Amino acid sequence: MKWSFDQPKFGDMIRVNFNGLYHYGIFIDEDKIVQFGLAPVARRLLKDSEVEVLTSNVEQFLCGGFLEVGIPEKKDGKRRPPKKIVEYALSKLGQRGYSILYNNCEHFAYECTFGQKRCTQADDVREMFRSMPILDVYTAKIPDTDFDIDTIIPEERREEILSCGSDKVKREKFYAWALLKYALSRTFNYKMEDLVFERAETGKWNLPNCFFSISHSNDMVAVAVSRNAVGVDIEAVNPKKCSAIEKVLTKKEKKLFAGVCEEERSTFLTQKWTEKESIFKAGKNGKFRPAKLETAIEGLNTKSVVYDGVEYVLTVYSAKTSPIRYREQIKLD
Repeated sequence: MKWSFDQPKFGDMIRVNFNGLYHYGIFIDEDKIVQFGLAPVARRLLKDSEVEVLTSNVEQFLCGGFLEVGIPEKKDGKRRPPKKIVEYALSKLGQRGYSILYNNCEHFAYECTFGQKRCTQADDVREMFRSMPILDVYTAKIPDTDFDIDTIIPEERREEILSCGSDKVKREKFYAWALLKYALSRTFNYKMEDLVFERAETGKWNLPNCFFSISHSNDMVAVAVSRNAVGVDIEAVNPKKCSAIEKVLTKKEKKLFAGVCEEERSTFLTQKWTEKESIFKAGKNGKFRPAKLETAIEGLNTKSVVYDGVEYVLTVYSAKTSPIRYREQIKLD
């Protein structure tokens, strides 16, 4: 496909450049262009699952950029007649399933024009996607429904969960892994069955494709996924744990704890515990010694959350700081 700054005609494939990446659409007239979502600069607040095929006028399509018109070449294949291109594009209005790597606006425009999806900038998009800093944190409440342990992948992880003596812990571990499956699909478009999990001698599970961390407490599970080493921990605030200060706090932290009012001590201690757990999970393998682990470091992000009237502390840590996207209260089946 060649591109030219010409006046578009009915049924033409058009595009606009945004910092080296292009947004594509099908031209009908000045007031109607069919496209898979608006240009990236106009849909920053939308999740991929909310992006759909829609129409806009030329001004909305361009967002201040310059319009280019596609001129098909022989290597592109047989181009549909303009009327068929437009009819097909309009028939897809409202369709969702957007993926920046596998089902984006360029895929859509080529499918309308030539009958098959194509993305000439796929490598550029993939490279951009790989280089983007990502740190997504997911939380979910454990449902009351029965669960099917046979759905856990890989088999070694399934057997590990089955070996738990406590039914409560077994349930928590199952749903933490179920949330991991959701997170890997949602953030990286990974399918669990296509991944090769590795289990370290310490028992920690890893992936060569990305980093992840899981946690569970009470009726909640949490998962963090990232391109960099990451640790996450969620804990219900329990006043009874205030007796564990010798086990949890360093000498400096004990002095801080002494100045905390009685009502906030359990939250303070829980926060320190989740911070230390997160740092440990993101670091090298070894023995967890919380009372020797300082938390005055960059990369820690802690928040207090309330689910069903219960207060939890949620902490995520990554030495390579990235903007955190919290995707909370995911519904698990």
